[in-house]
Parts: sequence; structure tokens; C-alpha cells
Amino acid sequence: MNSDKKHPASAGDRKPVILVVDDDPNNLAVVRDCLAEFEYTILVAEDGETAIQRADYARPDLILLDIMMPGLDGYETCRRLKAQKTTRAVPVIFMTALAETGHKVQGLEVGAVDYITKPFQQEELLARISVHLQIQDLSRKLQEANETLEKRVEERTVDLAIANSELEEEIAERQSAQEQLQEQAVMLEQMVSELQITQEALIKSSRELRQSQKMEAVGTLAAGIAHDFNNILTGILGYAEISINKLPEDSLAKEGMERVYESGLRAADLVKQILTYCRQGEQEMKHIYVAPVVKEVFSLLRASLPATIRIRQEISYPLSSLMVHADPTQLYQVLMNLGTNALHAMSEKGGVLSVEMAALDLDDMFVKHNPDLKTGPYLRLTVSDTGYGMKPEVMERIFDPYFTTKNIGEGTGLGLSVVSGIIKKHGGALTVYSEPDKGAAFHIYLPLVETDVSDSIDSKAAPPRGNERILFVDDEEVIVAMGQEILEDLGYHVTVEKNSMMALKRFSSNAESFDLLVTDMTMPGLSGKELAGKIREIRPGMPIVICSGYTELNTASETLEAGFDGFLMKPYTTRMLAEVIRNALTPSC
Repeated sequence: MNSDKKHPASAGDRKPVILVVDDDPNNLAVVRDCLAEFEYTILVAEDGETAIQRADYARPDLILLDIMMPGLDGYETCRRLKAQKTTRAVPVIFMTALAETGHKVQGLEVGAVDYITKPFQQEELLARISVHLQIQDLSRKLQEANETLEKRVEERTVDLAIANSELEEEIAERQSAQEQLQEQAVMLEQMVSELQITQEALIKSSRELRQSQKMEAVGTLAAGIAHDFNNILTGILGYAEISINKLPEDSLAKEGMERVYESGLRAADLVKQILTYCRQGEQEMKHIYVAPVVKEVFSLLRASLPATIRIRQEISYPLSSLMVHADPTQLYQVLMNLGTNALHAMSEKGGVLSVEMAALDLDDMFVKHNPDLKTGPYLRLTVSDTGYGMKPEVMERIFDPYFTTKNIGEGTGLGLSVVSGIIKKHGGALTVYSEPDKGAAFHIYLPLVETDVSDSIDSKAAPPRGNERILFVDDEEVIVAMGQEILEDLGYHVTVEKNSMMALKRFSSNAESFDLLVTDMTMPGLSGKELAGKIREIRPGMPIVICSGYTELNTASETLEAGFDGFLMKPYTTRMLAEVIRNALTPSC
């Protein structure tokens, strides 16, 4: 085995010194392992204060700095390093899980030269370290060269009267050196911009691929975000509900908590809508209110509107109570497509995007001109704009497969032919009216269904109770405390664990002391599915309920097929938790 270590970048005639700052020992170990085979001297610090002290006496060539740390965070640590004369020139690279643009901008503003998001690829880390060490080394050489040249010019100036020819030679040498330095500066600038060019090339080369691939990637990102939000909302909804139940009826605090609870439900619904938009292929036909779907779609569109475009919604009661039999996912995607088409048509001059609902009774005359429809009550949903409109020859082709007037990468990727097909499968029709420079109006016709109020759940009824012994496992401290309080209020005997390995150890020591396991799916160490499997090895037939903010086990049938007795999608309410637990503990007939 060759013992020679790789050396991608130097710091003069010595091994480059890199200071790694992170409060997580595992992260420090990962970085140290990544750099182990290269000729670097690695120093570590687990907090900002220690990092500043070690940088002061060790004078590292580069610092890899985490942002989220106890005490001084990464931003403040970087500010102090840049304010300190001995460490001012040391390049700082932020290495963090915070990937939002705002965090990157803030990192560069406090003096960092680069920003790496976790998890990172070893090649990317090494490339960025190499670039910045080369920049640092070349900058040092540039300074030394300038100092040397200035000194030589001063020496030649003294001899100017005696050796004018020597001075001319030195001037020529200096000009040559400056040209070389300029060439090096250009090369450095190219190296720094290479990463950005590579990223842009990747974006261009990916053009956002077939629609299914794009939606799968977006769905994965949305799922991760939704998981975190659902964990947070579970705690908010749970403690709000606990407070509501304990406060007096005429209390102002109770009224305030009820509003918190309602806002939490709305936030949970918004997360579901985001996931809904990203889940192509999943179909679930059911009776739905159209108004909430419309409002969610245009709320998302509103966030990306320029100041020159405004949205006008005309959806009032009783129109907001209209129901259709539809797949909410596909209806969501249809409205998103029509909305983005309208925004595209007004992108240059601005205008008004309007959405209207109306209830109509279609007669024989109307159906005669629209053979896809039948007589009877219909919902008409109109999405219109004041954009550039369409010429007759364009309007004749807009429902043709693969026809588009947009550039690559624009729009949702759901063609109007697909949109029309979705509406037809729902027993409806899609029509359009447009004139050049007068905008366009798309009319969606869907059969109305009667509201079935008998299916509604009496939210005032008390949730089911019990006195069984429950082991409740979740790595979120807030959810653990909330779950214990809710279940104990319902009469259960509750044991909680925040660590899945400790939960398994506790169960192993006395498996007969528990009647039910309630566990989160996504946890460090053992996942909920792995924990459930090991507990079933110890005690076959143990009732188990799985909870998750996002998981592949997202329907009751899939949960039962996987061997679990119940599934709870976060965020959940007291009633949902109580009913799932009661059903899991009650043997089916």
C-alpha cells in the first residue's frame, strides 16, 4: 500500500493547517475522516470561544465553521475572527445544514469566503478547500512579490543617476511581473467561479427532465420539510388542545388558545396541500369542497407574484359550500396549471388574475354545444387573466398533446391536453375564450354533488378513554411531553422514551408491563419500523401504533399490511390519537 498522502493544496513549504469548528463530535469525525488521507494538519474546536482562541495562537490557513452552536453561533464567531488582527486574513468557510439563501447571504456578509451545505460530498469539500488554500497561498505570494518589487524599485531609484539603463530594465521586469500577476488573478477568478458555473450547467443540463422526475424531486424536498413542520405542529396543536380543555369556558385565554388551535389546523392543511401538489399518480376520488382547494392554490401563487400582478377571488357563501366528486390532487394540479399559464401571459405588462365560482343548471341547448356534459347542476370555475390573449390559430391547438407556447423550464409541465383529460375523467369539461390583447378565460365545468352532513363527526363528543399501559416513543421532547399529558388525561398509564434504543431496553426488561406501543417512524438509532420489529420478536402480537410526519405507510390499508395496528399522520388531535389507540387496543370481531 502506498503511504504517500495526497496533497491537493499547499500553504507555502509547510502542511496547511485547517481548524474545524462544530459542536457535534460526529460531524468533527466525519470531516477529519474526509481530510485524513491528505497532508493537512487538522485542529478542532467544539464552540465559538474555543475556536477564536485556537485560531489566535495556531494561525490556521483555513477555518471550516458550523453555524448552529451553543454560546456563540457561527455568524458571531466569524465576525470576531474578522475583527481580530491576527485572524482577519484567515479564510472562513461555513459548513452547515442551513441551506436557505438568506443564511448564505448572511454568512457572506459577516466575512465568509464560501458556504457548504450538509450533507456534503467529499469531492466538493476537498475542491472548495483546495481552491481557497490556493487563493490564500497565491495571495500571500502576491503580497510577497509586491513587497519584493517595491523594495527593488527603491534600490534602483537610488542608483538612477548612475545606471539609468538598469532602471529601465527593472521597469520592464516590473511590467512583466505585473502582467503575470494579472494572469494569475484571472485564473483565480475563474477557479472561484467554476463552482457557480458548474451549478448553472447542472441546472441547464437537467432541463427541471420528464415531468415525473421533476415532481419526484420536488416531492422528496417537500416531504422532508413537511416532516419537520408536522412535528412542530403536533406540539402546537397538542398543547393548544390541552390548554383549551383546562381553561374556563368564559376565559379570554381559552378564546385565544382556540384561535391558536384553528391556526395550527390551517397550517397543517397547508402542509398537506403542498404534499398534494407534489404527489402525481396518487388518485383518491371523494366528495370535496372546491373553495378551500382554490384558496390554497392561489395563496401559493400569490407568494411568487410580481408587484404588477394582483389576484382577485370572487368566492363567497353559499358558493364556498359547493361540493364535487373529484381527486383533490388532480384538481389542485389543474388549477395550478391554469394559474401559472395566466401569470405567464401577464409577465411582461402585469394585470389581474381572477378566479370565480358559479352554480349553474345546464340545459339541453348548452349540452348540445358541449357533448362532454349532461343536463343538471354544475359548478363553473373560471380562471381568467388580462394578458396578451391568443390568436385563433393558437387557441385551436392549445388542447393538442405536446403543444406549448412557453420556453423550456417555464410553467408546471402539465399540458392543457392533460388538464382537459383530467376534467373529462371527472365528468366535466374545459372551455376557453380569448382574443389577442384581451386576455383569456378558462371555464371548468364539474357536476355538483349534495353535501352529506350526516357524515360529519361530532367534535363536541368526548374522545374515547382507557386505563391500559402505553409505551410512548418519539425523539421530539415536546411531542413526548404532550403525548404523555394527553394520554394520562384520558386515563392511560404512560411511560415515555425519547430514545428508541432505551425504549427497546425498557421493554425487554419487562415486556408484560405494557399493553401498547406508540412510536414515531423517523428517529435516530432504531427507526419506528425497526423498533416495532424487535419488540414483536420479544412479544409477538404486541399492539403497535406508528406515527409520522411523512412516510411511505400513508394509508390505513398499507399500515395493516405492514403488520401495525394503527397509523397516525402528524399533526394529530387528541380525538385522532384517542380513537387510533382505542381501535388498536380493541380486538376486531
